[in-house]
Amino acid sequence: HRRVREAVVSTQSTGYTGQDKKMDMTGAAAPSAQEHVLMRLFRAQRNFYITGISLFLLIVLRTMLSRVSQVARLEANNEAIQKQAVSAGSMNKTLLEENAALKKLSEGKEDLLEDIKKVEELKDA
Repeated sequence: HRRVREAVVSTQSTGYTGQDKKMDMTGAAAPSAQEHVLMRLFRAQRNFYITGISLFLLIVLRTMLSRVSQVARLEANNEAIQKQAVSAGSMNKTLLEENAALKKLSEGKEDLLEDIKKVEELKDA
């Protein structure tokens, strides 16, 4: 902030406009004084532009850094979600296999229960 303020104040305090240039060219000012004023104006403007470009690049770099960190977070999140999905899929497969095995066992038990009922009916008859 300090350099920006210095560049603006320096440019404004020089106060060198095109009209002043015409008056200095035709006036009785010494060439070295005129060159000194022009040199100060050039330096002030140069510093102002350098500061402005630096601030712009700072904003661009900061934005890029935040985007890169956001992408990294999203990639890590994506990997965790994919691992979780794979784990859930394998758990689902295991549960389906267990369910099929239990159905086979229960079908066998139902057949046995029916056979027991038939045997008991035959005993009673």
